Amino acid sequence: MTLRKCLAGFSTICCILLFNNGKTQQQAVVDDREHLVNLAPVSTFLEDTSTRLKIDAVLQLDKEGKFQTIDKPVINFGVSASAFWLKVLVQNKTSEKIFLEIGNSALHDIQVYEYGSNGSLAYHHSGSWQKFKERELKQVDYLFPLSQQAATQVIYLRVQHPRGTQFPLVAGTLNAFYKVAGDRNVIEGIYYGFMLLMVLYNLFVYFSLKDVSYIYYVLYILMMGLLNASINGYTFRYLWPSQPQLNLYEDIIGSFAGITGILFATSFLNTKTNTPYFHKLF
Repeated sequence: MTLRKCLAGFSTICCILLFNNGKTQQQAVVDDREHLVNLAPVSTFLEDTSTRLKIDAVLQLDKEGKFQTIDKPVINFGVSASAFWLKVLVQNKTSEKIFLEIGNSALHDIQVYEYGSNGSLAYHHSGSWQKFKERELKQVDYLFPLSQQAATQVIYLRVQHPRGTQFPLVAGTLNAFYKVAGDRNVIEGIYYGFMLLMVLYNLFVYFSLKDVSYIYYVLYILMMGLLNASINGYTFRYLWPSQPQLNLYEDIIGSFAGITGILFATSFLNTKTNTPYFHKLF
């Protein structure tokens, strides 16, 4: 009788654990080859302040219930020196291979551990420290192929970026990513084309009027265009793909954008005469 009670009690505990796990671990289901699925709301996370936790220790902490829910459309941990571990369950109901995308080209270090339903493990490692040509898929954002089709996979992500760990996390078929990328390329092409047109037009005005304000304005437009290209990952892809160490100094572009903006304002508005106080402040 005692043994029977013990077995019954053990079964009850197992059922409770499974039930709780089912409540807290929601799955992201990819069932449409035309649309991406946002993984952030169903992800859980763990902050590693030591930055030294390995996957085995993380798995144990997950079993102990140390992961916390996110429940936000975009993952944002703010500015922190910590490493962050995320866990997400993804089920592929399409007949195609699906991919995982981390939409922030500036992230310094990304590790992806993918556990399949058959016990297999796939590992991916990337980040802004890596040469662009060494990426698995040559995209400005980080795109990782998931190894299994028509199965549920448990994915652990380790992300570290001391200047702000914020990114969208989505999954979908390659067709869905190409569709989104096509729309994005059209919009960004219009933006960069407009910026180039502004540069050429104001250079023409400068050579006509010989007013140095227009040179400052041209420099400001160039720096703003370069800043946005840097944020979107295009400077790394096209200007220094073999020099990833330059990614550590991209904030300098933002500083130059501010400086050229101030030079243009002081020259064009003649602040030295019209507003001496603000001129000194500038």
